[in-house]
Amino acid sequence: MRQSLQGPYFCQHVWFRKFHPEDLPSAKKRHDEQALHVSQVLDSILEGKDTYADLAFIPWDSVVEGSSKGLLAESEAEKYPNFSGRHNRLVARSAARKVYGL
Repeated sequence: MRQSLQGPYFCQHVWFRKFHPEDLPSAKKRHDEQALHVSQVLDSILEGKDTYADLAFIPWDSVVEGSSKGLLAESEAEKYPNFSGRHNRLVARSAARKVYGL
């Protein structure tokens, strides 16, 4: 699997958006920015490079969108077409739809 830091950064994003007991706008802002940065980095290396290991990214892509409605949706298709395209190709697979209940 690519060492993208997607899991750790997206996990922190979700923590501060949904579970942290205090509302910390600066932490939310930072982790929104980090999630977008990881998306940008992945976008730059993903064009035409789908692998089976990428299937592990589906939950992370989905959990960030679930915790911050619109964070990735507003920007990924235009700014990060490879990131968005990879995710769309992966979730279109019948096996991914079955495993992840899509």
